[in-house]
Amino acid sequence: MKRWRQTLGATTLGVLLAGGVGFAGPSVEAGLFDVLLGGAVGMVEVNTEISNLDDTEQGQEYMLEQRIQQVGYYNNYAYQDRAKRIFEALTSSPDVKRTYVVFVNPQTDANASMGVGRVMTINKGLMDMLDDDALASVVGHEIGHGENKDIVRGLRKSVALQTAVGAATNNAGGLSVLLGNAAGNYLNEQVFSVGQEKNADEWGFKLLADSHFNVGAAAVSMAVIRDKYGELYTDGLGQIINPNNHPKMSQRILDHLKRLHTFSNKHVEVKDDVVYVNNQAVYTGEAAGNYTGAMRAYLVAGKLARYYHDNQVGEPVVQGNQVWMNGASLVTLSSADKANTMRDTLSKAMALKNSKSDTSDKADKNKKK
Repeated sequence: MKRWRQTLGATTLGVLLAGGVGFAGPSVEAGLFDVLLGGAVGMVEVNTEISNLDDTEQGQEYMLEQRIQQVGYYNNYAYQDRAKRIFEALTSSPDVKRTYVVFVNPQTDANASMGVGRVMTINKGLMDMLDDDALASVVGHEIGHGENKDIVRGLRKSVALQTAVGAATNNAGGLSVLLGNAAGNYLNEQVFSVGQEKNADEWGFKLLADSHFNVGAAAVSMAVIRDKYGELYTDGLGQIINPNNHPKMSQRILDHLKRLHTFSNKHVEVKDDVVYVNNQAVYTGEAAGNYTGAMRAYLVAGKLARYYHDNQVGEPVVQGNQVWMNGASLVTLSSADKANTMRDTLSKAMALKNSKSDTSDKADKNKKK
């Protein structure tokens, strides 16, 4: 079991420099060589300080204190315990090599962040918006940033960029401001590349798969956030001037559904709000509570994908208006008739694939003879 403590992450350049590393701005008269040499020496010191903050226990403790000062600590046992339980379940994966701390802050918007020092914080607003499975997907995504050291790489680039801009432009107005703002995005907004975000999404799904959570919740989390905030995407020149740190949310949903299909050994997939097993439609999502029909389809597909992945597919049975498998509910439908219909179509879809597999196995055996 990974060590766990309540904490959080993310930093600013001022916090880093407060640790004892600073830049003395070059004089206007200084030669370009002297400026670049001074910047190179400064970057060596800064890189060492960043490593100390990110890799050591002392650095983690320091960054935890800094982050709590920045965003606050939500003094509610139920919220902190929920975050702890989810975090422990995800970090028990053998793929997670680093040790993290996590805490909940009182901010009401939907966000979570992993920062320098392996400190993660989750906004109260995000916890209010998502159930445990969907929240676990977001937390797993942030753990992916931590395992890949994305925030550290971004921070080093931004500091180097600030140094280079100062050396190349001195006080040259617009360009310095533009590049300075781009660097600031890494520090204050945690802007990652689209590639880094996709890798973190892979981590989020993988950690769901390695735990007890529903893998369909990876798509659900993206759908919930998209429905509230939109696609979170900037096209064209706007992406260079004001870079956005996430791919299109709809594409992220599709990518998670592709991962689900692969995880199920290619037995289960979702198209729009319809679940398919072995290319046969078995369930059309019905909206209920805070879940759209598509979201409920993702969750049903996630349960079936887990059974297929683990080779534990059982015969579906009906109890009232619910369809069950292996002693657990797959889904609650709006009527008993719909539950019976789903049971029948699911049984046929499962048998169809099994029949093909049996035929293929027999053919292979005959060839060997």
